Amino acid sequence: MGGLPALVVLAVTLAISATALHYPKGGGELGFRALPPHTVLLAVLTCAALVVRRSRPRTVLAVTVLLALVEWTITVVWLPVEQRNNAMVIAPVVALFSVAAGNDRLAARRAVALALPLLLAGALLLGPRPWYAAENLAVLAWGLVAVAAGEAVRSRRAALRAISERAERAERTREEEARRRVAEERVRIARELHDVVAHTIALITVQAGVASHLMDSRPDRAREALAHVREAGRRALTELRETVEVLRQPDECPAPTHPAGGSAD
Repeated sequence: MGGLPALVVLAVTLAISATALHYPKGGGELGFRALPPHTVLLAVLTCAALVVRRSRPRTVLAVTVLLALVEWTITVVWLPVEQRNNAMVIAPVVALFSVAAGNDRLAARRAVALALPLLLAGALLLGPRPWYAAENLAVLAWGLVAVAAGEAVRSRRAALRAISERAERAERTREEEARRRVAEERVRIARELHDVVAHTIALITVQAGVASHLMDSRPDRAREALAHVREAGRRALTELRETVEVLRQPDECPAPTHPAGGSAD
């Protein structure tokens, strides 16, 4: 919660403190009162704590509850009973929402289970008279509403995180499946390439043997066998190039087409 929302809470707290349900002389109109200095000071301190409620929600809750109880106590000691009000509960209610909306659900429930009864007890003992006044019971109602709203926000965030994680897992699964299929296809092509090369080499070996055997007695047949050897070699090279193009990754550089240098270079 930034500085601007905290200032809004401060303004609302001071406004309600000055116009709390106060009926002067038993009239039905809304009464006004001068703000005591301690109320203004403690309200400022309470709302200042709200600035860090997102990073330290439980600490802020403890501070706001404590300052609210202090303000109520000072008002009871120093001011007449008609000056009592529960406006200081606004900041603790906001802090209750932040705690309930946090990720640590168990810790949040413990903090709420401690803070909410303290606020209710403080309102009943130190708030407007009689103790069962609607303003006092409203402390419990607003606290429960804040906790319920915080739980709803936390549940929504958890659901969104779960959806995001499932989407990421599904995406990773799709990518892994695509890579697996590509690898399987490469293995299949490599096997076919092995068979083709093996067949071509066997053919070249046979034709070379025939050419060697007929070189002296039948030179024409020998030349024909050597032509078959040359043609088989060309076909093998063509198939090798085509297969390498299929197997090459899109971001790989084209393979050189000239022969690799040997020791004679």
